[in-house]
Amino acid sequence: MALANSTTRLGCGREIDEVWANADAPPNAHEMECPDCQAARASLAELNTATRELRSSDREDPSLRLSADLVSKITSIARAEVRRGRRIPLRRSQSGTDEADLTVSEQAIATVIRHTCDQLPDIEARRCSVEVVDDAAGPDPDAVAIRAHLRVSVAASTASPGRIEALRQEIIAAVEDQVGVTAQIVDIDVEDVHDA
Repeated sequence: MALANSTTRLGCGREIDEVWANADAPPNAHEMECPDCQAARASLAELNTATRELRSSDREDPSLRLSADLVSKITSIARAEVRRGRRIPLRRSQSGTDEADLTVSEQAIATVIRHTCDQLPDIEARRCSVEVVDDAAGPDPDAVAIRAHLRVSVAASTASPGRIEALRQEIIAAVEDQVGVTAQIVDIDVEDVHDA
């Protein structure tokens, strides 16, 4: 089978994908006359047969079957990864890309924020989300800064702007101390008031 300049183009000029798309149908008029297309169809038919045999053999091989315990462990890991949310770098990449050697999950940072909130008897954490601030200002250009959005319920007896500002400062300190990133913006929405 002669190939033209492109590795996916046959000598007759057709793309191999065109032949593959029609491999299950009878050859068309061009394919009946073209030696390149005939050779490609024959090769694709061999590949299809080999793949089918391999899949059949894999299904019958007991050593390739996963135990119920292993399936459960794999599922647990997958669920934990989903719950962790996005990965946030601890330092900006030197190359300017999003790739980083050390990352922390969004869920881990949110947990630190909720835990800080839970230390206060008059404020209850609700939902929390975290995102990287792209235009972070600061002396270290490689430092990562985040924006946190926390929704809380406060006790009716202690609801005050000063109390929320104190919580904001505690969250900023906890995130920097425990995670190593700067909580540049901490939005706190009081969405409910509860009895103390």
